[in-house]
Amino acid sequence: MDHKIYITENSVSISVQLESMFELHSDDFKPSLLSRGENASEVVENYTNGKCIVYAESSQGDIIGFLAIDPSGVRDPIEQYCPCHYVNIALVDDDHRGQGIGTELLSESIDNLLDEDSPYLGLRTREDNTTMQSVVESIGFQYKGSEYDNGYNRLYYIYEK
Repeated sequence: MDHKIYITENSVSISVQLESMFELHSDDFKPSLLSRGENASEVVENYTNGKCIVYAESSQGDIIGFLAIDPSGVRDPIEQYCPCHYVNIALVDDDHRGQGIGTELLSESIDNLLDEDSPYLGLRTREDNTTMQSVVESIGFQYKGSEYDNGYNRLYYIYEK
């Protein structure tokens, strides 16, 4: 393994790297993150402020993947499990996809953030993102419902510790 996983509640020290990732991968999200009238700095602020950041850092010090997790997220299709830890955004750099980094980030989140008082981790993904669906289902997330949003069907999943 040529990377390490870290968890922080302060994204200031890594915000420049997160901005670069958002700029490079904005179009991975539908609609595009940067087409919503915000620049990369504003996107990082909106998605990470008050969130727990779980990230993978390469041996060269580059962030190669991260999750921004809201510790008290609430979403309608999974409201009976909320408030829960909720993955606001998940992103792995193109050059590092398919190496299990997303699985590691989610597993680290489950191991370190969930407990008796807060046993749920929720997330959503687009219906056409079958890679993410396979990853979360392989870890033990359960499909809980869907919602049509911004022209896409979003699938909601819950992990219970």
